[in-house]
Amino acid sequence: TAWEQQSNVRLVSRRWPNRLVNGLIVASGRPRLDRLLGGVDVCLALDWQMIAVTGQCPLVTVVHDLSFQRQPEFLDWRKRLWHRLARPLDLIERSQRILAVSEATQR
Repeated sequence: TAWEQQSNVRLVSRRWPNRLVNGLIVASGRPRLDRLLGGVDVCLALDWQMIAVTGQCPLVTVVHDLSFQRQPEFLDWRKRLWHRLARPLDLIERSQRILAVSEATQR
């Protein structure tokens, strides 16, 4: 894509199991993503993710909807557990910027 061609963009890929990394983040708040990648200018969370960054790394979170909080009865027990562990409201509070994809979500 075009953004990958920019001189100030570096694509980094790691092949670590998501469940292992997520479990470590839930249990210890580590690994810190910005350190793991060798330093970043900003960390963009595109969805509710189990994510840990240092206090020096600005965090931007994209919020698609809040159905997990407003209507949790529509989620099965696995998704409710995942949201409890991911702590999306904590992610929002830690973020320096929040991007809402709709006016309804923004409200």
